[in-house]
Amino acid sequence: MSNAMRRSFDTLVRSFLRLNETRNYWLFALLLAPLLLAFVPPHGVLSTNEEHYIGMAMLFPSGVPSDPNSALFGFMPHTFVFSSLTKSLVQLFGYEATQIIGRLLLVIAYSLALAKLFRTISLPVIEAWIVLIVFFGVDQHILGGEWLFGGYEPKTLAYPLVLFGVAFVLERRVVLAVALFAAATYCHFLVGGFWFAFGLLYLALNRVPFKTLLKMVALYVVLSAPVIYLVFAAHFDDLVGDVSGANYSARWIYKYFSQPHHTAPFSSVWEFRKWAPGIFSLLAMLVICVGILRRRSSKQEDLALFTAIPVSWLLIATCLTFIDREGYLAGFLMFRPSSVALLLFLSQVAIYLRENTGFALQSGRLAALILVLAM
Repeated sequence: MSNAMRRSFDTLVRSFLRLNETRNYWLFALLLAPLLLAFVPPHGVLSTNEEHYIGMAMLFPSGVPSDPNSALFGFMPHTFVFSSLTKSLVQLFGYEATQIIGRLLLVIAYSLALAKLFRTISLPVIEAWIVLIVFFGVDQHILGGEWLFGGYEPKTLAYPLVLFGVAFVLERRVVLAVALFAAATYCHFLVGGFWFAFGLLYLALNRVPFKTLLKMVALYVVLSAPVIYLVFAAHFDDLVGDVSGANYSARWIYKYFSQPHHTAPFSSVWEFRKWAPGIFSLLAMLVICVGILRRRSSKQEDLALFTAIPVSWLLIATCLTFIDREGYLAGFLMFRPSSVALLLFLSQVAIYLRENTGFALQSGRLAALILVLAM
């Protein structure tokens, strides 16, 4: 490489590093948006999940298909935020445009939420790009088939709110965090519920006063009361369709036949082989989080503790699925936290590398090289 090219390359690296350290929230979000557009392209071609959930939204509020031969079943009344919004969009613009609008809304929401989270944990832009690329490259989950960036559906409306909530918990802005977890619960009951519980446990482990924790629970219950009622008012068998003529319960069918990739790691040797790498990864991740906690690094300790909570839960959930042979817990999709837990862990690794190696400089050089090659 000639001296002129080397100087140009070094200038480019320094520019990237200055950009990397930006504290401007809106610029940070803007820089994340192109990557997220690549993850969730708004092309108007509905995925299988989008066909299902947008189709289900068109049944709102009755939940009953107009065609008695319709294959749609499992209407979820507690997803009324998604259903009402999506039905209105379809009626105004059609199915393809609704997918485009929905995905664009997700890109905006995820850009803002991730920018907030990454700034809260002091992860600069370039490292954030690398974390997201690695996260997407390893299928966005540890085990259980969960994801953040896969299309427009109820849970993807909830996840940006959860990411905001996690950031505010780490900042100890508990009232705002509870409000965001409650809002996420209206979009998807399990997503909002799981992460509220994790946030509560994190604060309890940080010795937040018990009275404050009780107030958080009371506020969450009050804010989420309507959707909590809808969830518990709906019988599980009603959500999975009529199986009165079957030899097995609706829960068993759901766990072992309909959703084993989400709920049943021990359903067969073949299924366990697919889950085993994730189970062993959880053990390694928990050891790493505990190791970081033992180092007592103030910048890393909070995130390591928060990350260890969902990782521990996923290990507990693995044990529970082995015990729960009849599928009583299957409807709770206990591995739902897998995706955000992976994102937090990868962020933790990036912060550790940044603080203990020359990762910041190397990531700047890598980003510059990628740009040069792209040109």
